Amino acid sequence: MKNLTLTLLLCFVQLSLLTGCGPKKGYVRIKGEFKNLNTAEFYLFQEENAQRIDTVRIQGGKFSHDFPIEETCVMTMLYPNYSRTYVVAEPGKTITLHASAEHLQEAEVSGTDENERFTKFRLSQIGRPEGDLRLAAQQYIRDNAKRADAVAAFISVFASQEAPPRAETLAMLDVLRKGRPKDRTVISLERRLRPLLKASPGSMLPSVEVPLADGRVERLHALRDGRPMLVTFFASWTQNHDALRTLRRIRRAYPAERLATLSISLDLSGEQCNRIVERDSIPAPVAFDGKAFESPLAQVLGARYVPSFILIDRTGKVVARDMEADKLEQEINKLF
Repeated sequence: MKNLTLTLLLCFVQLSLLTGCGPKKGYVRIKGEFKNLNTAEFYLFQEENAQRIDTVRIQGGKFSHDFPIEETCVMTMLYPNYSRTYVVAEPGKTITLHASAEHLQEAEVSGTDENERFTKFRLSQIGRPEGDLRLAAQQYIRDNAKRADAVAAFISVFASQEAPPRAETLAMLDVLRKGRPKDRTVISLERRLRPLLKASPGSMLPSVEVPLADGRVERLHALRDGRPMLVTFFASWTQNHDALRTLRRIRRAYPAERLATLSISLDLSGEQCNRIVERDSIPAPVAFDGKAFESPLAQVLGARYVPSFILIDRTGKVVARDMEADKLEQEINKLF
C-alpha cells in the first residue's frame, strides 16, 4: 500500500512539473517583470477580436497570465496611461516581457522569433520622425509579410492611429492580405479600415442608400442636395450630451437650408431609437436599420464609435471626421 501511495505521489509530482513548464493546450502564457513598479493592473486582449478582455495584476513587479487563443494572433497589453505593447501570441507558447515602468515603449518581448524580431525593429525606431517610422514600417511589413510580426507592425504604426494615412495604409493592407490571406486579424483589420479610409478626409463620399427610420430609403446625395452635410452617429446606449449641445448650437447658427444633416442611429431596436430621438430632439432625417455597427451604412461610412461626426462639403468631399465636439464647430465655420 505504501509503495502504491509513493508511486501515485511521484506521478503527481511529475505531472505537475510537466504542466508547469508552459500553458495548457489552446492557451498562450504571457509573463514578465516591470522595474520600478510593485503593484498595478493592465488589460490584455486579442487585437481586432476583443470579445474577452482580461485584467492582469502585477504583484511585486511581476505577472504571469494564461489567455485562450485558437491560432497565432496579435495581442495588446493596454496600460493605465493608455500606452500599449503589442505581442505576437501563439497557442502553447510562453511570451516574456521585461520593461521599466518609466519607459514602457522600450519593453523587450521574447519567447518566439516573431516577438524578438519585432522588438528589435521597434526599439530601433524610438525617437525617429513619424514619416521615417512609416517608411521603415512599410519595408518591415513587406520583408515579413507572411509572418505575424508584420501584422503587429501594421497595427502599431498604421491601424492604431486616429487618422491613418490613406494610401500607405491601404497599400500595406494589400501586402498583408497577400502574405497572410487566412489571418483572421488581417481580415478583421481590412473589414474595419477600408470603409474608414474610403471615407477619410479628402475622399469623395459614396452615394449610398440610406434606410430612414420612417421606412423610406433615400440616396445620400439626394439628402445632401448640393449643401454641406453633417453626419452624426448616435445611440441610446452611450452618453451624447456634449454632442447634442453642439448640434443644437450648430442648427441655430446654420438652418437646414444652409447645412444638411443626417443622424444615424446605431441602436438595435426601433423603440430605443425613437425614444432618444424624441427625448433629445435629434435632428431629422434619422437613419435606422437595427444592425448597429453591422449596418451596411455604418460600415460604408467607417463608423467606429458613438457619438462621432463626418463633415462633407458642397461637392460631396469629406473635409473632417471623428473630431471632438468643440472642433466640429470650428470646421463647420470654415465651410461658411
